[in-house]
Amino acid sequence: MNPGQQSSSSSNSGKGWAHELRALWLAGWHNFRRRWWVLAFNVLFGIAVVCLQNGQDRAWAKSVQSGNDNIYAIAKAASYWGDWPGWVVLGFLFWATGVVLRKSLWREAGLACLLATLMAGATINCFRPTIGRPRPYTEIPDGIYGVHLRDTKYHAFMSGHTAASVAAATALSIALPPVGVPALGAAALVGWSRVELGKHHPSDIITGGVTGILWGWCFGLPARRTREQRKNQAA
Repeated sequence: MNPGQQSSSSSNSGKGWAHELRALWLAGWHNFRRRWWVLAFNVLFGIAVVCLQNGQDRAWAKSVQSGNDNIYAIAKAASYWGDWPGWVVLGFLFWATGVVLRKSLWREAGLACLLATLMAGATINCFRPTIGRPRPYTEIPDGIYGVHLRDTKYHAFMSGHTAASVAAATALSIALPPVGVPALGAAALVGWSRVELGKHHPSDIITGGVTGILWGWCFGLPARRTREQRKNQAA
């Protein structure tokens, strides 16, 4: 039995949420191990952009920024609520609702959202302090400056807000499509807000988004397969 099948059988096992969580984790990790090269290519692409683009990325970011106080305030609010803790809370609420209403689909979607968000955040935090790309607002010449564990001015690559929000939205879109469309819209708003605030370059948003899609797919897919198998068994 492969991890995807383990996830499919978990909802019918009667062993509780811990079993569901373990099965979904195994299935998601199995998916990532088969697609780890996507992350590797994504990181190499981002580093190549930093080394080869000669300032165009920062110029593009400045062209996107509005300079309008009201728009800046909207971006600041989106960035505040769109950080990973907000998506973790959303995933927990979906899971808790599924527990209270005894809806396995909501439980699994919530767990997929939680795991995707946490793994996307953990992945980003492996690269931001080690690659050392300066944020656009610093006016430090763009480049790779190496390890800066505590100096967040050098934590531009990749965007953690974008990765976490896209991971959560992707997982929800796959596991619970009616919720996915507004979630994807919210994730796009978060990504835009990071450029508007001068925290990230466009390439940081793109690479963070790809990282989020990868983890969202890894955990959203087994949750959807569980739902589909349940429907087939009920038919």
